[in-house]
Amino acid sequence: MSSLLLSFFPMVFLICCNAMPKFPCCPGSQQVVAVMSKYIDTFSSADADKSTVCSTAKNTVDRIKSDLSSRGGCPSGGEAQILDEIDRQLKNIAKMEINYEDECPYNLGFAGAMFDLAAAAAGHAGTDTKWQNMKGQFEQESHAIKAIGQELNITVTDVHDFPRTKMCQVQAM
Repeated sequence: MSSLLLSFFPMVFLICCNAMPKFPCCPGSQQVVAVMSKYIDTFSSADADKSTVCSTAKNTVDRIKSDLSSRGGCPSGGEAQILDEIDRQLKNIAKMEINYEDECPYNLGFAGAMFDLAAAAAGHAGTDTKWQNMKGQFEQESHAIKAIGQELNITVTDVHDFPRTKMCQVQAM
């Protein structure tokens, strides 16, 4: 009986670990959620004036990049992987679909991608009310960015293909 139990435990552990979402930062959820929690209500309470929105987007993206880069602690270089992948995708898509003279579409797309990633991280980090509320707040910001883009006729690109190499399991806070 005890050998059966011992053989069953590793199988359950393996299934649970493989079912967990993975992010390029260890622990990914804490890093992204901690950075992005500072920016809740940035866009959902933003003015609809284009110059204000674009300025807010630029300042927010600059601060997000700085905050994420300064955190460190990701042995696989996850912070840089996240920033590089979002940047690469937005610039490639922009060359094909967006003919813009300013950085506003890029910055709104970048901020939206980070809120999407933070929502996914919070959703996977836990199922309690705190995590789900945070997930909802991140999703609200992402939706607000898309709505602002539509209202001001700014193309906001979705980025959902994040780096999947050298990842660590997401761990709860």
